[in-house]
Amino acid sequence: MQSLSLTSVWKQDGPYLCGTTPTDVDFKVAPLLHHACITILNAMDFELPEKYIDVHKYIALMEGTASFQKYNQPE
Repeated sequence: MQSLSLTSVWKQDGPYLCGTTPTDVDFKVAPLLHHACITILNAMDFELPEKYIDVHKYIALMEGTASFQKYNQPE
């Protein structure tokens, strides 16, 4: 699974995909993950399992950034 490799990246390099500070990659990936979770929940009544705690933490971390909050659209 792809999320398992992301988990190893987060544990090795930092809370963001490329280290300890957010980069363009994070600002591209985070909204995709966020909207995928919302869409899957609404369309299939399915939530990302809690065992993917690192993915949940990453989404929450990115949702807390000023730029994410500025450009995030309400569901």
